[in-house]
Amino acid sequence: MPADRTLIGASAPRASARRTVEGLGRYTDDLDAAGAAHVAFLRSPHAHARILATELDEARAAPGVTGVYTAQHLAAVCGPWQTRLAALPRHVSPPQQALAGEIVRYQGEPVVAVLAESRRAAESALELAWVEFEDLDPAILPPDIFEPGFDPAAWEPQQALDRSIAYGDAAAALAGAAHVVRHRFSFGRQTAVSLEGRAVDAGFDRRTGRLTVHQSHQAPFQMQQIYADLFGLPLGRVQVIAPDVGGAFGGKLHALPDEIAAVALAVLTGRRVKFTADRLESFLADAHAREAQAEARLGVDAEGRILGLEIEFAAGLGAYSIYPRGSVGDALQAIQLAPAAYRVPHYAARARAWFQNKAPVGAYRGVGQPIAFAIMEQMLDMAAAACGLDPAEMRRRNYRAAPETPGPTETGVVLESLTTRACLDMLLAEMDYAGLRAEQAALRAEGVYRASASPPSSSSPAWARSSTGRAGARGRTGNLPVEPGAGRQPHLPHLRHRPGPGHAGRPRADRGRNPRRGAGGGGDDRGGHRRHPSGFFNHLSSGEADLGIYFDGRTWNHYDSGAEWIDFINPEEGGSLNGVAVQIPKNADRWPGTT
Repeated sequence: MPADRTLIGASAPRASARRTVEGLGRYTDDLDAAGAAHVAFLRSPHAHARILATELDEARAAPGVTGVYTAQHLAAVCGPWQTRLAALPRHVSPPQQALAGEIVRYQGEPVVAVLAESRRAAESALELAWVEFEDLDPAILPPDIFEPGFDPAAWEPQQALDRSIAYGDAAAALAGAAHVVRHRFSFGRQTAVSLEGRAVDAGFDRRTGRLTVHQSHQAPFQMQQIYADLFGLPLGRVQVIAPDVGGAFGGKLHALPDEIAAVALAVLTGRRVKFTADRLESFLADAHAREAQAEARLGVDAEGRILGLEIEFAAGLGAYSIYPRGSVGDALQAIQLAPAAYRVPHYAARARAWFQNKAPVGAYRGVGQPIAFAIMEQMLDMAAAACGLDPAEMRRRNYRAAPETPGPTETGVVLESLTTRACLDMLLAEMDYAGLRAEQAALRAEGVYRASASPPSSSSPAWARSSTGRAGARGRTGNLPVEPGAGRQPHLPHLRHRPGPGHAGRPRADRGRNPRRGAGGGGDDRGGHRRHPSGFFNHLSSGEADLGIYFDGRTWNHYDSGAEWIDFINPEEGGSLNGVAVQIPKNADRWPGTT
């Protein structure tokens, strides 16, 4: 590509756009259902209850039904799982099962599974299933956490997180401030509401012991490891394929119990099993997000420059910490990112989180970032009003200066080079700012509110905190050693299928890799299992016939030439592949399970 051309920031056609708008997309639910059984779930109508009895004979006798299953049935092939985070060893979730056993802990938790020849038959049979529940008192997020009389000891049994960040002396800075503003925030629960609901199509071949799962998911390699662990299968005998994904937004980064139950039924019965969540199920049982309360205090001097900031943050996680990445992302990210764009010389923040009888909280659109920026930007607007400053000028006076970046902030956020002041000045010069301010005032009288904000953005921090407890590929800047993990299987659990606009491909194309690929679209190939944001794992080849590794999203092929290390070189660049040297240890030979 000519040196004076770049694809970064340029308009590029999306490779998949024509195919999808013409109705030619291939989603999990589009797979031919011939011969498949369909599963529907009886879900708990209670937030917290004990299961006293079940009566399922009528449901079993319903037309088209092939089986009705409870937790006791699935226990034969799938045990419970528990979220543990490597970076937070004290954060331990209660064990969770594919179907609730003795206790249900949130409304929408699956209790009974009906397998039938059609989804309609399965849902009709659910009307005949009877479960007796005994209501139990539900746990909720402490309602008075910011009040003087709050007793943390009373809520300790359900507390899941208590993390603080502090530098400088925020209390002293606030005490000496010319203006101190204070605000209490409340954030309601949200969920992704993707156009395509969560979907699983699973088949288990009892003769070969191979499990094949088509799933609408963002992290098929993560799910491959999870299914291998839960069902006691070698990793090489589990294949997870993510076809086109009709929206995800982080909500399809998790392993949810109804999805695991569908796969467990395939393993238990030997039949192909399909499950697609309908809209009501999605509202009840998809990953929720952002339920939180916060209280912030910001102190500034007479000229509007920030002196200190304090934040108390409280989050409700749900009944379990969502598997495997955990539910603490909103809380941790909120207190870490709040001051990122601004010079805050003194800062103290505390994030606490509690389990409660609601659906588990997970990832959704920039975990923690919207909350962090809502807090910080609201506080700046309030401080600007207290100082009599224009909101834009308030931000200009407090932006981090360009010489301070790139590098980590005091809270550990790594920033690239910032030109926020120059960008703000350019923006104000190009727009009719005075006119917009007048329009803002007029709209406010009509109940429409507009404001300015400067939110820095990060991506995919969850992988650093999550762990499935398996060895696998390890990454470093500049080099990525690929090492056999448990069972000598190469494993990259955090490479994600990203159904977005394909921005990650443009730097790759700029660096010399085939510019006709990777510049647009949601990924490099149509098969969703072949798309990863890192890009350089899609197809690695040394260009030599006698050594190389090829990764097609399903299997690894490795041929050892006898060299101590095999470096994969891009022949077109005469250097490392996209700037990354990929090495294979000589004793890897050919990893089992590859074809």
